[in-house]
Order: sequence, then structure tokens, then C-alpha cells
Amino acid sequence: MNLKKMPARFKRIFVNSKAVLKDRNKKNVLRMLKEATIIAAKRRCLPTHYFSYFVYRKGTENYLDFISGKDANKIHRTLHNPVTLQILDNKLLFHEHFSKLGISVPKRIAYNLNRLWFIDKAKGLIREEVRTIEDFITLMRNLFQDSGSEALFAKPVRSSGGMGAIKISRKLLMSIQSENLRNLFHHLTSRSYIIQENVIQHPAMSRFNPSSLNTIRIDTFYSYESSAEIISALLRMGHSGSDIDNMMSGGMIIGIDVTSGKLRGNALTKLEHGGMIYSKHPESGIEFKDSIIPYFSEVKEMACQAANSLADELVGWDIGISTEGPVLIEGNGNYELQYLDALYGGYRRHPVFRKAMAKAGMKLS
Repeated sequence: MNLKKMPARFKRIFVNSKAVLKDRNKKNVLRMLKEATIIAAKRRCLPTHYFSYFVYRKGTENYLDFISGKDANKIHRTLHNPVTLQILDNKLLFHEHFSKLGISVPKRIAYNLNRLWFIDKAKGLIREEVRTIEDFITLMRNLFQDSGSEALFAKPVRSSGGMGAIKISRKLLMSIQSENLRNLFHHLTSRSYIIQENVIQHPAMSRFNPSSLNTIRIDTFYSYESSAEIISALLRMGHSGSDIDNMMSGGMIIGIDVTSGKLRGNALTKLEHGGMIYSKHPESGIEFKDSIIPYFSEVKEMACQAANSLADELVGWDIGISTEGPVLIEGNGNYELQYLDALYGGYRRHPVFRKAMAKAGMKLS
């Protein structure tokens, strides 16, 4: 079967099905069929989440407590404000909004609108037009000189989860082959990017995987009647050599106890990346269980401050931890709720998430 010609949705189903069948930790086939059928009848949906988010595995008895794709879509469709989503989806707006509120975000060095660049200076923005590769090399060298940083991140203005981000090191820029440099020039000047300093990661976080910024995802629910509340938290980690921790790129996630800040149980990868289960990081060998996240009280405080400053009812906040404390990396509106759901054993019984369900007009039973 030619997977390259298969539509993305069917390709994902095919790959996930193969992973489920190979999984030694799955329930027996008859039980899986029975439970999936009951979910379909009771929730009136295709029970794809039963397989994609590991509900089919042994030990999961409360299979009706997990969020389906239909549930997630309804929640996202009804709880988000289009204006706040624009702030979350646009990294320039996001930086302006939260930095001016005094919330720590990665330092912005510059941004570009295709070949038109705007450089951050103490007195304001400096406009530069980058037409040639020579202009580009001069610009990048000046950015490194002004920032004093050894690495910069170029992130598409419209993206999330680290998708499309490019890490540019000072060393790489000086030694890069002319063809690769030309490709970088065309790539950056054909779109709009925000250029930020690399966050120097706290050693306790770097030990899991030093090549990626290993971020904390905090889910918050905000009600106009009260302040933001935390639903859950997880740690996202990349593999050795990867610059990003996103699961779409093969990264892994593990739950965090929101009271103690300790890691819970095992880490998981997406099913299309094998649905692997790890008790320790596969490359660094660091044990996960009971490892403590530094500055976790401050991380929770930052997530709630950001949520109260945006007034969107459901947001997944990505927070890095530098040597000086938490740094707000981005916020996500339309994101996969089901992975946090899977790590926490079923959101339908989570007291804070039930408030979100009620606000969305969903049945709680």
C-alpha cells in the first residue's frame, strides 16, 4: 500500500491501527470492540479517541470518562473568543500583549514581513529591507552581535507547537555552506517570522534532553464569574538532537502532579510515532517518576496570570523554565485536549473540566 498517496486522515488511521494491533498492552479484541461500540452508542460519535489516545490499553476501566473528538470540537467551538484566538495564533500580537503586561516572554530581537525587517532597538524599531543574500548575512551577524546570544529562534508569526521554527546558531551561521545559507535566506524572507533569543534552560529541565526547550503545558479554565483555574499539567520533551519538544515531531509527554510538581508515571509518544511508553528518557536515561519540576509554583502562577489577562475560557499554555524562572512561550486555543485527558485518566470526571463542559452545554453524565 502506497502511504504517500493516501489522504492524511486515512494515513493516520492506517498507521494507528497497525500500532494498536502490535501493542502488547492492548485489551483483548472482543473487549475493545465491545467498549468502542458502547462509546459510539452512548456518545453518538465515532470512537476514534478510544484507539488514538490509548483508552484501549489494559488497566483503563473507565473508558466512558474520556473525551471524544466530537466532545473536543464542541468545547473548542463554543468556549473560544475569535479575538483572543487571534492573539494566541499570532506571535507578534502574543508578544506585544503579554510582554506589556509584565509577563516574562522570550526576548524579541526582530521580526520580518517577508523582505521587510524590523529590528528591536532601545529607542524603538529600525526598518531594514533585505533584498540580497549579502543583506541577509549582514543583518543576521548584526542581530547576533547586538543580542550577544549564541542562538536565535525564528518562529513563523502564524504557527503553534514549534511547527516551522528554525534554530539559528552563531556558529552555524559562520560555517554554513553557501547553498544552505541561500535556502535559509529564501525561506525566511518568503514568510513572516519573529526572531527571539534562545531561552537558557534550567539545568533541572535540560537534564531530560538538552537539545530542546522542554516545556510545561498547563491547561486553564477561565470563567467570567471567577479567576482562572488549572485543570492539569504535563511536561513535553524532545528526543536527543531535536530542537523542539512537540509530539508531532516525535516528542514525548508525561503528566505532572499539579499539587507537588512531581512527574507522574510514564511518558508517552503519539500513536503514529509508535505509542511508546517510557519510564525514563530513552537517550539521557533520566528517570521520570517523582522528578520535581523547578519553579512549579511560579509556573502555575504564570499560567493563571496569563489566563486572567486574556479571558479566553480554555487555553493550553506552554511555559519554559529558564535559569531565572518561568518564561511564557505560547498559548494554544484549538489544541488536542485528549492527550491531557489520557494522562489524567479521563477528563469527564475532572472537577474543573466539568465546569468547562457545563459552560459548553455538554451533558456531564
